Amino acid sequence: MANGPTGSCPNCGVSGNCTDACSAAGFSESGCTGTVGGIDTCSCANPPKVIFLTSGTSFTVPSDWNDSNNSIQCIGAGAGGSRAAAGGGGGAYCETTDLTLTPSSSVQIQIGTGGGFGVDGTASWFNGTSATSASCGAAGGSAPAGSTGGAGGTTADSSGTTLFQGGSGGNGSSTGDTSGGGGGAGGPNGAGGNGANATSSASGGGGAGDAGSGGTGGTGGTVPGGAGGNGTEFQASPAFGSGGGGGGSSAETGVDGGNGGNYGGGGGGAVDVSGSGANGLCVVTYTPM
Repeated sequence: MANGPTGSCPNCGVSGNCTDACSAAGFSESGCTGTVGGIDTCSCANPPKVIFLTSGTSFTVPSDWNDSNNSIQCIGAGAGGSRAAAGGGGGAYCETTDLTLTPSSSVQIQIGTGGGFGVDGTASWFNGTSATSASCGAAGGSAPAGSTGGAGGTTADSSGTTLFQGGSGGNGSSTGDTSGGGGGAGGPNGAGGNGANATSSASGGGGAGDAGSGGTGGTGGTVPGGAGGNGTEFQASPAFGSGGGGGGSSAETGVDGGNGGNYGGGGGGAVDVSGSGANGLCVVTYTPM
């Protein structure tokens, strides 16, 4: 959208010239509009604004909201692992684009809360009252059932134009001596990775977030289980993205499973105290009018 000034540069066909001209005026490059009177010109645009929502129950729509150039993305919270050594499921992902909202009005949101051991993660949503009725809703991951890993947040329990499920937690071993990893959160690039199942001799690692583009899965079999990595797809520092699942712990009593990574990673399983799931997230991006 060419809503900024039109600037001149020596040769906008040369890579970087338009970018520099627009940046100097506080805008981002929109394109090279050609040559007028022997002077090359480039159009500039207002840079997009990004708002990260990690808490709260309402969102005030900015006064410069743009109905035709925006996106809403949410990640559901991860579930905790179980004392029966299974991993918790990761949160689902949703995206909705070009959402029509009234500037300066308030819309209802929910940011999912990660589950403690044996507890489901809750959903994250934007502009609605539930994950299935909102403009963008991402289901939370499910807690394990005994030694069977919890399911990741499902697309059936989510809403939006683009949906990806969370990864499932890994199973604990039949003997209860080794633990499964937590599931990774879904993200803009795809579904969360599944936590690895425990074998008779080794605990499983956590699943990666966002089809491998998010946080890494925590290492299994360590003391305690390795924590899932934080996602960085939306921003590197501080980190905002789809978290990896926590790793399953070793068989020792008193050793914790790894916690899920931010945002939405599932907790790793443990014989004693399992890892917790990570909270959810919503991201609002728009180009101002």
